[in-house]
Amino acid sequence: MAFAFGRIFSSKAYAFLLAAPTHNNLGDHMISLGTKKWCLDFLPEYIYKEFDDDIYKDWSHFDLFRLAVRKRDLILLRGGGSIGNRYLGYELFIRRVLETLTDNRVFIFPQSLYFSENEDGLYQEKLTASAYDGHPHLTLCLRDEESYLQAQKIFSKTRIHLCPDMALYLLDFVKGYDGPRRGVFLCLRQDGEKHFQNLAESLSETLLSLGYEINLGDTAAKGRVYQSTRAAVVEGFLSSLAQYQAIVTDRFHGLIAAVLTGTPAVVLKSEGHKIPSGIKWFDGCELVFYAESAEEVPALLEKTLTREGGGPPNFSDHFINLRELVVNDRTHP
Repeated sequence: MAFAFGRIFSSKAYAFLLAAPTHNNLGDHMISLGTKKWCLDFLPEYIYKEFDDDIYKDWSHFDLFRLAVRKRDLILLRGGGSIGNRYLGYELFIRRVLETLTDNRVFIFPQSLYFSENEDGLYQEKLTASAYDGHPHLTLCLRDEESYLQAQKIFSKTRIHLCPDMALYLLDFVKGYDGPRRGVFLCLRQDGEKHFQNLAESLSETLLSLGYEINLGDTAAKGRVYQSTRAAVVEGFLSSLAQYQAIVTDRFHGLIAAVLTGTPAVVLKSEGHKIPSGIKWFDGCELVFYAESAEEVPALLEKTLTREGGGPPNFSDHFINLRELVVNDRTHP
C-alpha cells in the first residue's frame, strides 16, 4: 500500500518482476538473480522493483499492486518450469495478470511448458492459450526447443521467442575457483519430477563400490531464501559445487550450476522434456555428458575426469537480443 501511494508522486517508469521465489529451490533463485542482473544491465531507463511470491499466494497483494501500475510500466514474469498444469497456482496467477493488466507490455522470461496428456492437461492448455493469446502486448520466452515447438502449436497470437535460461546470465557473477577439487556431487531430485526411481541409492552404491568419494544432495537451501539474502546463498551454493571434480545430476539447474562453475557434469533426464531438450544449449561443450540411463553414468563419469575442461558456450547474443523484445514491442503505443 505504501508503494502504491508513493507512485502518485513519481513520473518514472518501472520494470516490475512479479512472484520472485522465496522457497528453498536454488535453481529458481539462480534464475531470479540472473533476471535481476539482466534487468539492471539492459533496462537502465526503468526502475527495477521486485515483488515476491506472496503476490500470487494471496491475490489481495496483487489487487493492491495493480493500483500502482501505469501504462508505461513493464510487467515481468519469472522464468523457470512453471507454465502448464504441473504448478497450476502460478499458472492461474499468470492468467490473472494477463486478464487484468491489458494495457501493459508483459514479458515472461524463459520457461518450459508442461501440460499433462490427459483431460485436465488438455483443458488447462486451452485456458492458457485463450488467456495468453488474449493479451495484446505479451511476449513469451521458451528455454528449450521442445517447449518452443509446443508453444507454436498452442498459441496463435502470442509472440514467442527461444532463449537460454536466465541463470546462464550469471556467468560473470561466478568467481573463479582455482583450489583443489575432490569427489563427486550427486545432485539428484527427490520430488515428483524425478524420472528414475531409487536413483540416489543405486548410484551411491555403484560409485562407492568403484572407489569414488561422493556427496549426496540437491539444489535445496536449508530454509526460505529472500531477495536480501539471495545473492549470498546462491554464491555459497556455487562455490561449494566448484570444489568437486564432477557433478552427476538430473536437475536442469544442477547442470547449469556445473557449467557456471566449470565443473564436469553427467546429466540424466528428469520427468518431461526439460533435460533432453534443454541440454541442446550445451552441444559441443566438453564439460557436459548426457546419460540415457543410470548404467551409463560410471563410464561417462570416468570420461569427464580425463577431460581438460573447456569453457561454457557464449550466450551473450541471446541476452542482448532480449532487450529488443522487451522494449521495442511494436504492438504497444
